[in-house]
Amino acid sequence: MFKENSVKPDKRFETEHGIAKNDLRFRLPGKRVLKIIRWFNSREDRETSQWREFCEELLTTNIIADKHSFRFIDYKYATTIQTPMQKAKNLSCQEILIFELFDLIPNDEQIKVLDELYKNGDTDKVKWADETLINSLGFDERKKEMEYEIGAHTKWAINEKYSTE
Repeated sequence: MFKENSVKPDKRFETEHGIAKNDLRFRLPGKRVLKIIRWFNSREDRETSQWREFCEELLTTNIIADKHSFRFIDYKYATTIQTPMQKAKNLSCQEILIFELFDLIPNDEQIKVLDELYKNGDTDKVKWADETLINSLGFDERKKEMEYEIGAHTKWAINEKYSTE
């Protein structure tokens, strides 16, 4: 599918271990966009398990240190958000972003580990934000200051919809 549609990996988004395997960040000719979106939505011949992302983002980074408690995870699909084609932020190209959102369903053991993580508060790798802070993209209206930058995609995730505001 990628070869016949001139899809190239987007090397501008490397991880500390190089281009992440199975990441769907790529560049392609505009005339192929609709065909690739149809393929993506079909879920055919692409990664559909959330396990790799969970491991990559939370376990291998040691954000969650108790790997044994998370040797398996349960999750459920929440929604998919797709942006319109638009100028990419900080890049010289157009982009369409598609986010599949899933909710973690932790078991009792995992809830205890997550509660401990929460009790540790903010760290260099972990920032805790309530809905108000997320919706203002990190500006704390209560303190009248920027707490930290929160990406618009986080706001879309919590509201389960794309917005420009």
